[in-house]
Amino acid sequence: MDPQLFICLPLGALNSLGHSTVLAGSAMRQGGQGRAGQVISLGWNFLTDGLDERAVFNDFSFAFIGPVLGNLVNKNSPGFLRTLVPGFDGETGYRSFSYALSVDGFYYILGVG
Repeated sequence: MDPQLFICLPLGALNSLGHSTVLAGSAMRQGGQGRAGQVISLGWNFLTDGLDERAVFNDFSFAFIGPVLGNLVNKNSPGFLRTLVPGFDGETGYRSFSYALSVDGFYYILGVG
């Protein structure tokens, strides 16, 4: 299944984050009730096997909370470190993302790819 449909985004919604047509990916999601002002936080470490590929192949990660879609990082971003994790050639190291909910209601709390 296309990750965009899985996290309830229209087809093509992720293309602007990757600066090209998304060809493949993965995502996870969790739904739940949230209250206005509640802060949702995510700790993440992005690993890629694409550091040695041409810049046009732009692996990226994103977060989706409710209607908000944001780019966390892409493989052309500064700050990638060489990694010893088998199967990957680069990682960001652990970083965090937080978002304060604007209104009470049901949210797809996290969609990360």
